Amino acid sequence: PDPGPVLAPPAPLIVEPVDSQPLPPAGADPSSVPIVVPDVAGETVPPAEVVIVPVPAPVPEVAPSPVPAPAATVTTVPQGKTPTPAKAPALVEPEPARPETETLRALCGNPLILGRGEPTLVVNARGCGIAAPVRVWQVDGIRLDPPALIDCPTAGTIYEWLSHGGRRPFRNWGGGLAGLGISSSYNCSFDFGPPAERNHLHGVGKAIDVGAFILRDGTRISVFGGWDSPRWGPTLSRAVEAACDKFAVVLSPDAAAGERNAIHMDTGRYVADGYCQ
Repeated sequence: PDPGPVLAPPAPLIVEPVDSQPLPPAGADPSSVPIVVPDVAGETVPPAEVVIVPVPAPVPEVAPSPVPAPAATVTTVPQGKTPTPAKAPALVEPEPARPETETLRALCGNPLILGRGEPTLVVNARGCGIAAPVRVWQVDGIRLDPPALIDCPTAGTIYEWLSHGGRRPFRNWGGGLAGLGISSSYNCSFDFGPPAERNHLHGVGKAIDVGAFILRDGTRISVFGGWDSPRWGPTLSRAVEAACDKFAVVLSPDAAAGERNAIHMDTGRYVADGYCQ
């Protein structure tokens, strides 16, 4: 049988002698015995002074004190009343409401008559209605307050009045005429008593009642208070005279069938040659 690999005998261990140091005599102080440390070159250097530094005792770890929770707020509720639960904060800031704007356009083929068209007001049992109504906000730069619901022929007549003498009497007062206070335009609530025809024209969009004239500085001249006044009476009378040249019928507060608080103007033809008073 194969005896296997033959192991080589181990190399002999060579121990070099080290220079021995003489032992200190019995009972000698160990600190008085010099310690010789060999340097790299084999020379001896005196030992450095040994300083003993005391090690502090370990400080035991202390767990941090817990932070006290804030005291709960207690709300007292009067006896007999149910507490109202607090509202949860909104996750999204609501957008501010946007103001509604009115888009105006030219009406009745005239760029100086501004407003909007309205749906047909079908003639009812009382005879009220407008086939092609318009809501007029401004005529020749003069605003109507509130906007007048009328037909186009009447809107055109208002333009003719204002642009040909209706605004002229106010040009030296408060910066001039800025608006008309409209007491009535389309209205089907009139009783059809005397004068029935005049009332009926409001029901078909062919009449307006002007209750005030508004100046650019904000002054409001009411027909009721200004017609008989020395200051405003002559001015209002000249505005009525200009209206008589354009409208079929104009009734001032002096007219027998007129009203004290408004000037009636319409485009009806129930009087052959027109009527102005």
